[in-house]
Amino acid sequence: MVADQVVNAGDLLVQIEKQVYELAIEQASAELEMAGQETGAGTAAVAIGQANFIDAQANLNHIKVQAKRIFEIEKKGVVSKAEADEARAKVNKAEAQVEVARDELEKAKQQLGQKGESNSRIRKAIAAL
Repeated sequence: MVADQVVNAGDLLVQIEKQVYELAIEQASAELEMAGQETGAGTAAVAIGQANFIDAQANLNHIKVQAKRIFEIEKKGVVSKAEADEARAKVNKAEAQVEVARDELEKAKQQLGQKGESNSRIRKAIAAL
């Protein structure tokens, strides 16, 4: 073909090499599969984060109940101040563990991104196809 050449219906204008095209499709398909696996792993991380958060909350609730008992008998002079201080420290530690678990859960949710085809990794891989 030459510049300003007349083109008729059915004339071949461009020919894409089959190997290049097939390789690009194969690569894009692999990227879509990897994006799906990453999303699956992210979903699992969110589930683990949720379980850790629930566990930390349950632990905090248990420690608060135990500490309340100690504080009540501390007032009666049955336990030492040191034991009550230890109970307070356990409550503080459990509260901090809840905060860490909450932050880890939020981090996992952010790393996962949106669900399904709204997920940016999935959209990028689909666009490459």
